[in-house]
Amino acid sequence: MIFLLKKYIKKRNKYNKHKEQNILYSREKRYLKQKQILKKYKKGLLIISLNIPGINKTKKIYKLFLKKIFYEKIIVFLKKEKIFFFYYKNEKIIKDDAGFYLNLILNKYTQRSLNKIKKKIIKLENSNEIFSLLDIDIMNIFHTKIKRSDLKINPRKCFLCNKNAKLCSFKKNHSLKKILSFLKKKIKKFLLKYK
Repeated sequence: MIFLLKKYIKKRNKYNKHKEQNILYSREKRYLKQKQILKKYKKGLLIISLNIPGINKTKKIYKLFLKKIFYEKIIVFLKKEKIFFFYYKNEKIIKDDAGFYLNLILNKYTQRSLNKIKKKIIKLENSNEIFSLLDIDIMNIFHTKIKRSDLKINPRKCFLCNKNAKLCSFKKNHSLKKILSFLKKKIKKFLLKYK
């Protein structure tokens, strides 16, 4: 019995290691694709992805959530704020081993205008805790992410304890199981509201 358990754990660890490598490879491909887009269009890039920890980032419910929140909330917000964009090669929601994401090419390119857009995005993120399940990033034409700290704005808070989210993640203050359970509840609640 112990032998079978050890064999199962070894097989699971090997699978997890392979999955982690695929996620890292996908992130590298995203990075290179972003550089290519920025070089071609010389405009800012708005990247929307899910903030899902762990190795299983491609569940159908995650895609459905991203699609719903994008069309029901984010598009409405972007139109209201007159933040204009277009899709790269007509790609909308893209899937890879690192999860689902969107690349939106902005019609702005100056650092000043991109900083203004980032401030508006932060306002959106702070308007509802559901946005804590997303990473909404803006890259300038030099492929540098515009951070909250660049704008002298406080860092994001952890959706479980309200402390600094990056520190919580780094220190692993919450178990993966607890985080995924929280995310699942929030996503299901949101999807029920926007059927």
